[in-house]
Formats: sequence, structure tokens, C-alpha cells
Amino acid sequence: MPGLLEKKKQQLRQALVTAAMSLFARDGFEETTVDQVAEAAGVSRRTVFRYFLTKDALVTEPMEVYRAHFIELLAELPPEADSFERVAHACLGSARAMGVERELLLKRRAIVMASPTLSAKERSLDESWEDALAAALGSEGGAGKHQSRIVAAAVFAAMRTTLSQWLDAGAQGSLEALAEEGLVLLRPLFRKSQSYCCHCGYQ
Repeated sequence: MPGLLEKKKQQLRQALVTAAMSLFARDGFEETTVDQVAEAAGVSRRTVFRYFLTKDALVTEPMEVYRAHFIELLAELPPEADSFERVAHACLGSARAMGVERELLLKRRAIVMASPTLSAKERSLDESWEDALAAALGSEGGAGKHQSRIVAAAVFAAMRTTLSQWLDAGAQGSLEALAEEGLVLLRPLFRKSQSYCCHCGYQ
């Protein structure tokens, strides 16, 4: 019974996201009310807020889920793995997960770009991804705080650019393959960062 209940909750959550995305795409995020989302999903306004604390969470939550998955992937490899291996593992795993939700990401992007509110929220989410990566790199002890921030900024910029290019092309082809190309360019940055940190004595 607990498993069945959880499945029903997930189905309702997905129904709310689907209904909201359709309305936001058609009428605009700012112009659509929570009551309209509730009506389209066949539930009450109170039910919507039981699953999503705010209206913008109906759009931003998928990226929050991806971020949580990315953080899990960073910690998944054994202790002997170096920073680049961890980052590559997390980036490619995230790319695989996003690659199977092409339509959702295309629709979500169009909604976000058309909304000042969601665009601002997106920038905040971007910063949280970068913060999480910088914290993970710094915790390994191989880089100082400043170096970790710079490497994290470079990695996230590459991730964001790769995703943007993929979506610009209609989400055609493999997002994972594009991510691999970007990682090839980033590998030297990790080597230089480690050498610099050792030279300066940062631990």
C-alpha cells in the first residue's frame, strides 16, 4: 500500500506539471493562475500547493531534481577517483538523464525565456548548481576555495552552453556526446588547477 500511494502521488505531481506546462506555454506564466492549473488537472487549488509551494516551482522543480541528481553523482565514485573523473561522471550522467526528456526541456525553456520571473529564478538556480560543484571540489582537499570557484564556474558554463546548443538545435542528437566534447576541453583546466594549488601550497 505505501508503494501504491507513492505511485499515485507521483502520477498526480506529473499531471500537475503537465497541465501547468500546457497552460504556461499557451497563455504565459505570469498570465496563468494557480486556479487555472488546478482546474486543468482536476484538483483543488489547495492540492496544487500541497505538491508545489509556489507557482514557479511547477516549472523549476525539474531542474532542482537534476541538480540533486548531479550532486549525488559527484559523490558516487570511489575515494581514489580524482576531481575530473567525478565531474565527468556527474556531467555525463546528468546529460543522459536530460537527454530522455527532450520535449519537456524544450517546452520548459520556451516558458522560462518568455517570463521575467522565471528567468530570474533560473539565474538563481544556476548559481546553486555552481555552488554545489565548488563545494564538492573544495571538499576533496586538492584545491583552495578560489581555485574551486574558478573551476566550478568553467565547468558549469560548459554545461550550460552545451545544453543551450542542444536545445537550439531542437534537442536533436545526443546531449551526452556533446557533453563529452566539452569535457575534453575542460580536462587541462583540472591539471593546471592541481599544479597551481600544489605550487602555492593550498590544501
